[in-house]
Amino acid sequence: MSTPFLIGQLVLASGLARFFYVFDSVLPIPPFGRIAFGVATTSFVTACLLLLLTLVAPGLALGGHASAPFIVGLALLAVPWKGPTPRGPKNHRALRDPVVLASVVAVLMVACIIVPRLWFYAGQVTGNSDAMQYLAEARQLLSQRSFFDASGIGGLSDGTLRGDPHGLLWPAYNASALLWSGLGGAGLSDEMVPRVAFQLTIVTYVAAGVALASAARVRGLAILLPLLLLAVPLIHSGSIDGSRDVFRLTALLLLCTFLVAQWQDGARYPSVGAALSGVVLGGWAMQGHALSIVLVPLIVAPWTLLSVSFGQSPTRIALLTAAVAAGYCLGGLHVAMAYYKTGSLTGDNVDAARVAAGTLYAHSIEARDTARIGEGAVLSSRLLISFARDGGWPSAAALVVLFATIVWYAVQRVLSRGRSTLQSIDWRIGAMFAAWFLSQILLLLGAFDVGYYNLSSWTVLNARYAMQFYMFAALFVAWGIAVAPVALTATSTSVERRETWTRVALLLAILGVAVATTCMLVKRWTYYSTSGYQRVARQLNALTASLPPTCRVLAEDTGINFLAQRQVLQLYSKYMRDLLVERDKEKLLHELDKRSICAVVLYDGLYVDMAGPAAPLLEALASPNFKMYGVEPWRIYVRAAP
Repeated sequence: MSTPFLIGQLVLASGLARFFYVFDSVLPIPPFGRIAFGVATTSFVTACLLLLLTLVAPGLALGGHASAPFIVGLALLAVPWKGPTPRGPKNHRALRDPVVLASVVAVLMVACIIVPRLWFYAGQVTGNSDAMQYLAEARQLLSQRSFFDASGIGGLSDGTLRGDPHGLLWPAYNASALLWSGLGGAGLSDEMVPRVAFQLTIVTYVAAGVALASAARVRGLAILLPLLLLAVPLIHSGSIDGSRDVFRLTALLLLCTFLVAQWQDGARYPSVGAALSGVVLGGWAMQGHALSIVLVPLIVAPWTLLSVSFGQSPTRIALLTAAVAAGYCLGGLHVAMAYYKTGSLTGDNVDAARVAAGTLYAHSIEARDTARIGEGAVLSSRLLISFARDGGWPSAAALVVLFATIVWYAVQRVLSRGRSTLQSIDWRIGAMFAAWFLSQILLLLGAFDVGYYNLSSWTVLNARYAMQFYMFAALFVAWGIAVAPVALTATSTSVERRETWTRVALLLAILGVAVATTCMLVKRWTYYSTSGYQRVARQLNALTASLPPTCRVLAEDTGINFLAQRQVLQLYSKYMRDLLVERDKEKLLHELDKRSICAVVLYDGLYVDMAGPAAPLLEALASPNFKMYGVEPWRIYVRAAP
């Protein structure tokens, strides 16, 4: 059932592309950029449609949800809006421009690497624990089809799902694909259509990069920026693992595009459409990931300050900043409610450390996190780790661009070689990209660490949490490469010579970046099997098939839930805390009986194992009541006589 899902996404993307193409006053950037922006919003609109229908039409049949993207996309295509008249290239020789030809070659080079990998991993199963939990959340959302019954940040009281602090938008996008598995007869536990949806996030991510480059209006940036964005470490995880990080980075890029576009000539006066767009984009960015609590202000605050310094309309700046802030607050409402109820931004059913506090397993969790951070707890080591993770490209390269830009600008000011030299470059864009990059440096330095929330150390604990650092480094490096030819030839008195050398330099830069990106993708985005969870699920399902219907499974790994045929309880859910607290083996066995737990799945070397062989749960499972089966790196314990 992947085909009808793809058709719906294609129709919706076409409709959104036309919508933003027509309403250029909302997004005053070149037409191609507006089209790319519309395409980039497809996954977010898809998720919003599903959530909206669960809110206004609870219990709506799966077919109604499945048809929503197609209907909306068709409506956007059919409405007779009067938009700007399409224009061809001003110069018919543009297609023979060496920069354009180099861009085409670069696209083909990268496409030859990416497309086969997207095709391959669309047919693979998911091997990532977080992704499996999001699919389980998506299945629960589809089973209820009611907005207020979604698991959300509080999780489920039956212990089958822990809380998700990041928001419902990503699970809703998963659900928009998963429902096609249900309609096709495979059931809501078949992940093959969501696997296709994961690959589409790479497409929307690249489209968002094109839109931002278009908003910046720097020659060559429309190809350089997407190329460098693909060099961000772990960007392939969106395709292989189904991680939500590509989704969240796309939301940040869309917000950046919107803000940069407001500096262009077509955006001089306050606009209701622009304000509404700011609200929506602020909400999407916040719903992308819990890290956006910090990341969104680090995008909007520098933009606001620079807008003031560049003499933009104070009224417009205030309106748009307030609009994005309103969306940010709406998107983070679940976080605010969790903090109000529990005193924690992540609630009381998300972090295993909080659930296990005061138990024998608390030290295991702390020790494992400390070991994973390692030397990253030290500032100098953390910076070395961060810059080494991508081999210095684009992270260290961004520092080089920053230093070179400052030196070149200062020299030109001192030598006073004519104002035209400096005016040949739009320094506003460079300043904006530099400010965003430097804000991420501050995050790495620990400027925003508060109490338990050591964001700087978390970028080492989980490498995916640092991906926005490399993304903003990529923005600045792309800008630096794009303007370097202009800067170096600006003093030439011959316009023809200046244009020739600029084109040659830009051509070489594009091909060089394309080769570098291609090499990185080949090295990082490798082919391998991701069938780990399928293996353990098959074994678990086979072992529990003959057990009574009421029997349930207790799992230490959240990824077990989605593929298991039995109901799976999460060991580190707050509703299972008494199993962690209990120290008497016999009483613990009684608690397992009381919950009809007939099988337990542990992950080798995780918290229970780290607590040592004397851990009550391990002692209970070592009793004659259970028999162990190994499926590395998991162990399955099945009751001999439930």
